[in-house]
Amino acid sequence: MRTIFIPASGGRLCVEKVFYTIGGAETRLKREVTLCNVVATVQGSNPDDNRVIVLLAHFDNRTGDGNDSIEYAPGANDNGSGVACLMEITRLLSQVDLPVTLKIMFLSGEEHGLYGAQHMAEIAHREN
Repeated sequence: MRTIFIPASGGRLCVEKVFYTIGGAETRLKREVTLCNVVATVQGSNPDDNRVIVLLAHFDNRTGDGNDSIEYAPGANDNGSGVACLMEITRLLSQVDLPVTLKIMFLSGEEHGLYGAQHMAEIAHREN
């Protein structure tokens, strides 16, 4: 993971890339590929409040063949509006003190089998 802190947020916002590998001979994706989720965290201001609110959208797309992990497939007509919305939510909410922490997730691998969400759920489970 690579974490970037955003100074304009007053230290509230950090963004990290979360890489994971999927695919292989026995899967829909016949080869292994490394994908990346992007997670923006807006740190809550109340240290006694351990709640985390998760918002997510996906930025990947696929061709008509769900097993194709090679061909170019522009995704703006898929969930581009969801990604744009979350980017604006992140920008706005990183400017104010919130009692709870927000995790805003931009997921990859969703069109091929919800892989990005599955990877983040595994991390959340591991971290309790």
